[in-house]
Amino acid sequence: MQVRPPSQRTIVRTVEQLKHLVERMRETGRYAVDVETDSTDPLAARLVGIAIGVSPSEGYYIPLAHRDDPRPQLDEDVTRDILGPVLADPSLEAYAHHGKYDLAVLQRHGYEVGN
Repeated sequence: MQVRPPSQRTIVRTVEQLKHLVERMRETGRYAVDVETDSTDPLAARLVGIAIGVSPSEGYYIPLAHRDDPRPQLDEDVTRDILGPVLADPSLEAYAHHGKYDLAVLQRHGYEVGN
């Protein structure tokens, strides 16, 4: 029986944590992305958060617009400036479960996805 390594999950609340996530995405050369929104309609959905996995046991969640959460959340423009270039990097492998939806939401919110 194969034993899975312990899971490491991080909620990204600081610029430093976001920069670390970007480093991990570049180090692994691949990632899985999922968006959290407030609607199933990609043309109306507000981006609430972005989940990114860089390995089977390492994942990150970036809260952006949770309404009733008093804890710190990153500014959407700052997040786009730091995360955007790595999402647009065609040399990285990207995976998504509902790719068309995720891509449409990310693009509507100013992200270029190049892979």
